Amino acid sequence: MKKYGLIPIFILLFLGCIEEEIKLQNVETCDANIVQGNWDEDAEYDGLLINIVLKDKDGYPVLFNDIEITVGIILKSNDVDIYEGIFRIYNWGDKIQIPYEKIITKVEKGEAEIIVWMPDKRKLEVKKEFQI
Repeated sequence: MKKYGLIPIFILLFLGCIEEEIKLQNVETCDANIVQGNWDEDAEYDGLLINIVLKDKDGYPVLFNDIEITVGIILKSNDVDIYEGIFRIYNWGDKIQIPYEKIITKVEKGEAEIIVWMPDKRKLEVKKEFQI
C-alpha cells in the first residue's frame, strides 16, 4: 500500500480555490431573487429570502463554492430605508435571511438595493422590487 503525503492534498485544495477565483473573474453583473421564506416550524412566512446570482457577460449564472463574497442590502419603501445589513455568502446557492421583525415598519412592497463586493474588490449593484 502506498502512502501519500499531505502535500498533494494541499495542492489539490489550492488549485480548487484558484479555479473558483478564475471563474469569478468572468462575473460582469449580478441579479437577485427575493421571495418570502419560512425557516422555522410554523406555517407562516418568517421573512425575506434573498439569493444572489452572479452572471457572466452573456447573462449566464456563474456558480461558485467556498469563496467569501460580501453583500450589502438596503430595503426601502416609499424612499424610506426600512432595513440595512451586511452579509457574507460562500456558495452560489446560499440564501440570505431577513426576518420580518428586523424590518422597521410593516410594508407590502418595496425595493432592495443590493451591493456585491467581489473578492477582487469589484463592486456590482442591482435594484430589485420585493413584495411581502
